[in-house]
Amino acid sequence: MKLQQRGFDEFALIVVAAVIFVGILAFYFTSSLDTYPHLQPREIFLVLLPNEKSSFTIKVLANSSNTSLEVEGEVRNLIFLSESSFSVFGEKEISLKVQAPPTLGTYSGYIKARTNAGEDRIPVKIIVSSFYQLASRTITYPSFTISRYGKENIVDAKYNDYVEKSIFSDKKVRLVLSQVNKEEIEEAYVNIIVSDVKGSGELIVKQNNRILFRGKVNIGELKVPLNVSEFGSVNFIILEATNPSWNIFEKTKYEVFEVKIVVEYKENSQTLNLELGRNEIERFYSLEISSLVQSSYPIPILEIKVNDQIVYRDRIPIAAFRLNITRDIIGERLLLKENNKIKFSLVSEGYITFSNNIFKIYYRE
Repeated sequence: MKLQQRGFDEFALIVVAAVIFVGILAFYFTSSLDTYPHLQPREIFLVLLPNEKSSFTIKVLANSSNTSLEVEGEVRNLIFLSESSFSVFGEKEISLKVQAPPTLGTYSGYIKARTNAGEDRIPVKIIVSSFYQLASRTITYPSFTISRYGKENIVDAKYNDYVEKSIFSDKKVRLVLSQVNKEEIEEAYVNIIVSDVKGSGELIVKQNNRILFRGKVNIGELKVPLNVSEFGSVNFIILEATNPSWNIFEKTKYEVFEVKIVVEYKENSQTLNLELGRNEIERFYSLEISSLVQSSYPIPILEIKVNDQIVYRDRIPIAAFRLNITRDIIGERLLLKENNKIKFSLVSEGYITFSNNIFKIYYRE
């Protein structure tokens, strides 16, 4: 019995030792897989007014399930991290908010990242000043046009007309569609309201010489899609009637209360790419947009977005447009990055053409 107990105790000790050994190996290999962190950019320099708020982002490059980030030195009470402990495999972007103190002066310190493999830190300097100098960079963009139209744009229409076919008559209805850019069209169709039908012949709808619809129609509404891809500079939409071949003496007549060509246009917006350097992002002051403009009347409402933030929504002035952007329309600071998208679109019907487009980036020296 004692031999059995002794054998059991020895086996338990072996199991415990194996578990401890596996734990040591797991810790060793987990630690050895960690890499040294690397912070980007390699330094932070800000010039702020007293009590001014600002924000910027940094990147942590590492492979670690246990990464920490902290602020050291005089700036530790001025900078607030969105995260201070996290996992990163590759790179992770961290947001930092800055609150300048009311006292003028220069505040220095470091931002430090640590993994099990080691640490990296970058210097931070914040100058609180009553004034600052601005530098600028100019970017030009080619001309562009944006447009937006409603769901029912009636290009041509006829009212209280008719089509007729007999051995003695051949009455047709003709509509015209011209000067359209088919690349801007979402859908186009003919809408027909038939108020009376006499005879057994069919109704035909043609786009130029191609038959789009042929069939017996009753009183009511008929919608016939047009072939947008085959639009030319001038397009004729023709309604006509037929007679059955077995009764050439019969007369077919379709009374048309209304027939109209309806065109639905695509929303035509414009997105411009704006690439910024690290200094321009961290020390951003404002973005100025100036253009010469031509628009439809009444002047449509323009919306401008910088990335996903709305910075302008209003009717533009006549002839010239100038806008200085520091924040979005609700007062939030712009969240800028290296590659930014500036989108111009309309929220009401019409069009605007922008030419002589000059953008200026202002940032603090």
